[in-house]
Amino acid sequence: MKTRNPTISVMVVVLCLTSSQVMGAYWIGDIMFGGVFKDRRTHDIDHRIYGELWVDYQALGMQTTLNLLGDAIIYDLGVCGDSKINISGGMIHWLYGDDSSRIVVSGGTIGGWLHTFSRSQATVSGDEIAGGLYAYESSKIMVSGGLIGRSLNACGSGKVTLEGWNFAVDGQVFGYGELTSILGGQY
Repeated sequence: MKTRNPTISVMVVVLCLTSSQVMGAYWIGDIMFGGVFKDRRTHDIDHRIYGELWVDYQALGMQTTLNLLGDAIIYDLGVCGDSKINISGGMIHWLYGDDSSRIVVSGGTIGGWLHTFSRSQATVSGDEIAGGLYAYESSKIMVSGGLIGRSLNACGSGKVTLEGWNFAVDGQVFGYGELTSILGGQY
């Protein structure tokens, strides 16, 4: 009986440490299913995560950083508060920034949409965004490279800035200037 007590104590400590880094996540073997990083640390992800993954959701001011690398695949990825997501590889379907967060995209693929809300900022310098970009509520998106498949949207004092040359809008070369909504609506 005395030989089992140290083993049980070590297992309890390991479980407590693991659960404090990623809240709400569960594992089956080596596969992680969703969760929330909110621990003021930097985390590197280079594997597939099933479900939603959030950085500092409902824990503003934690300043947690998530780095997406190489083979990372995540369906829904969001960041809140003063936290940051750096994307240099991998694939994400939906990407959200909220509450003054920062997103830096320098590689990889966003299969759906990039949405920014509430003063968050996103910088895209080399990525394929198959869907499009949405900037809401005083948030900002700056694009200086990459491919945007469908649309650019700015709403509620959101701002989308394109920097560079050789831009085309609906197949037509576009130089310096401001684009106005062809829909006549708020976007």
